[in-house]
Amino acid sequence: NIIPLDANNLLDVLMLKDRDSAEKLASYLLTKNLPQPIKEKAKSVLASLIGVQAQASVPRLPPLENWDPNIWVGSNLYGYRITRVLGSGGSSYVLIGERNNQKYAVKITKISKSNANDILSLFESVSKESSNLQSISEKSPNIVRIYGFFADLNSIRDITSGNSGVYYTTPPAIIMELMEGGTADDLIKNQAIVLSDYWKKVVALISLNVANALKVIHQEGYVHLDIKPANIFFNKYPGRTAEEIYENVRKGNVLVKLGDLGSARKIGERVLEYTPQYCSIDQVEAMLSKKGADVKMDIYSFGATIYKMLTQKPFNPPKVSELMDKAVQSYVNTQQYSQYLAEARKEYEEFYKNLSLPQEYAEFTPLIKAMTSPDPLQRPSID
Repeated sequence: NIIPLDANNLLDVLMLKDRDSAEKLASYLLTKNLPQPIKEKAKSVLASLIGVQAQASVPRLPPLENWDPNIWVGSNLYGYRITRVLGSGGSSYVLIGERNNQKYAVKITKISKSNANDILSLFESVSKESSNLQSISEKSPNIVRIYGFFADLNSIRDITSGNSGVYYTTPPAIIMELMEGGTADDLIKNQAIVLSDYWKKVVALISLNVANALKVIHQEGYVHLDIKPANIFFNKYPGRTAEEIYENVRKGNVLVKLGDLGSARKIGERVLEYTPQYCSIDQVEAMLSKKGADVKMDIYSFGATIYKMLTQKPFNPPKVSELMDKAVQSYVNTQQYSQYLAEARKEYEEFYKNLSLPQEYAEFTPLIKAMTSPDPLQRPSID
């Protein structure tokens, strides 16, 4: 478990003498919290090894706009053999990769010519922060573990100019712990579970675990920026009934973990994304006016997430979400956007005045109202 000081030289020699060992050493180095130059060297070695291996059998590739993630099944990405596609979201594909008989989640960012500038900004930031975010993921049992960030800015430039071959062999990817128990979003679709008297205890316990994860993230000087039920994971199947889930989590048989640290930014750094059903208007405003990330944005999204878990309804009223989307669209089209945010605030304040939860969850109302205050300064800290 001791890393030689000349690891970079050793990789160079192994590349000439024994490529299999070069791949093993490079992969091992990427699992450790090491200085950036060593990590960058390991990434470039893996990328070149896999690139060489893939050349012989690159399938016919579609343009990025019609990309099918199943094309990666059977290929090697950064030393992980891709066995299947787990899912496809708005901004990424999630694949299952295997290595040494272990399974991992491989999250690949969707790229098209239309989002080229945003993707470059995002990965410039992520590549600078990758070792810090990896280190944070090791500091709490309630955070999904990150094993590696792979993002070469030159490759991303090639991809955004339409090079499907580079996207196939060296896509921007994050390797993470595989969460086989699904998400909180999956749970709230199960009526038998959410109608149980135990459900509010389950929500309280899940939320406590998420709060523990957020405490570490905030202490380390970061803001998560995308808290929602779909980013709350279980390491294994949590149970058939609300009571069983509660007992499994309470006893530690099932772990609750906050995922998607790839969206996190340092406090004060530019915000680059939002999810309209869960984020505050101040987060969208910060994104459009290039203001910095603030921990109070997480508190709002966390309150909105607890509300959604309890009621199965999105927290932000549809009109508020729609106005935030319009503001973003106007910004993209280089038009005035401030009137949409002003209107969204007005709508939200009206909704907030009358905010209350159904009687069976009334004890959560003061907490959620505090967390989702229109004034960020009135929201509590994670403590």
